[in-house]
Amino acid sequence: MKACNEYIIVGGGPVGLSVSMLLLRKGHSVKVYDKRKDPRINSESGRSINLALSNRGFKTLALLGLEEIIKSQHAVSMSGRTIHSNSNQTNFQPYSENNECIYSVSRSELNILLLDEAEKSGIEIVFNAKCLNFVDSKETLVFEEFEISTNGKSILACDGAFSPLRNSLKILSGFSHKETKLDYGYQEFTIPPDDNSGWQLEKHSLHIWPRKDFMLIALPNTDGSFTCTLFLRLAGEHAFENIKDINSAKSFFIRYFPDAYYLIKDFDQQIKDNPISALFMETCSPWNLDNKLLLLGDAAHAIVPFYGQGLNAGLEDVDLFIEAVENGLTENLFSSFQKQRKPDTDAIGELALHNFIEMRDLVTDDIFMLKKKIEHRIKELFPSKWKTQYEQVTFSSLPYLKAQRNGRENDKKLTLILENEILTDHLLNNKITEQDMYLLSSIIM
Repeated sequence: MKACNEYIIVGGGPVGLSVSMLLLRKGHSVKVYDKRKDPRINSESGRSINLALSNRGFKTLALLGLEEIIKSQHAVSMSGRTIHSNSNQTNFQPYSENNECIYSVSRSELNILLLDEAEKSGIEIVFNAKCLNFVDSKETLVFEEFEISTNGKSILACDGAFSPLRNSLKILSGFSHKETKLDYGYQEFTIPPDDNSGWQLEKHSLHIWPRKDFMLIALPNTDGSFTCTLFLRLAGEHAFENIKDINSAKSFFIRYFPDAYYLIKDFDQQIKDNPISALFMETCSPWNLDNKLLLLGDAAHAIVPFYGQGLNAGLEDVDLFIEAVENGLTENLFSSFQKQRKPDTDAIGELALHNFIEMRDLVTDDIFMLKKKIEHRIKELFPSKWKTQYEQVTFSSLPYLKAQRNGRENDKKLTLILENEILTDHLLNNKITEQDMYLLSSIIM
């Protein structure tokens, strides 16, 4: 079956709205259905972790002409991590040697901007349209209050991590899926602006309080506030089950995050009001049903939020899908796209989970930090030859799988350098000799 020129987009989030606008520009007919009410009428306070935007996401937003307005009006740049120790000491770790940044953006602000742009483009958006499933035998898309025929049309399922349309594919022979539930949950808190509407922590930084098996993070918002997220086991010694009441939660924060606690002005109320949510990953295959239906974004590959790549991966899906459409591949468009893309989304899912361990545990680990110092020196000595895994994932469009493999090779090289105590000493104490440079070149090239 060939791909159609008419598309039904299920899901009015950043991925669904972006792909709808780019398809429209390519001459396709599009219509968007979203289960939520229009957020511009009665704005809802979001419960999700702040969105992190970097190169991959901005590449797609640039195609829409929105990159600069988002960076200048709707986001705060972050050039590195500020690590808050148990003793209230801080240590700033830049993301790159070139002052490259990621951006913290409000999900609601981004969505409203994209909704406005989509409607300006003439795209019809149907709100309060909760999609339940797709019935292939009847070529019918079933919503809670109505049904529509999909005959002669293609469906792009951009309906998120809990995708009903992904569930529609589960009845197909050969369909496989895996849901990985972490034994962790998360809860959000807000640090308000100071009395002068300024930021109470360093503005251009992602703040992390790593405490071995749990952590708190904080991302800046444009209004001077910070969105904090506590990641904690659901059960166990340090767990949500043990901080269910205000007093136990307060004691926990004062013990482990005192500097953050005293900045959260209405802590008692936030503990009562803010929900605890679960963390999980979802992978599946195939993402498509012929050229009738294709999963995109979180519907195809829901990942944990610890690399800041969830939205970026979804928007990169859009960029690569539009590229495939432009290349005129119609007969097997959806299946070919999935075969090309899935190895990379599997890789970023694995990387995101590992980055949780790094953020939570390793940033306080001596060997890990020693490797980071050595890597920093290698970057100074060989700036054009050495790219960290984080740089390759965050500040380039290199396929995720390639970045993952390169990161593993980098780690092997750093381990080899650390085994040479004299070379390590010279690197750490700026005593590099010509012989050292020759040896380093032979290792890293």
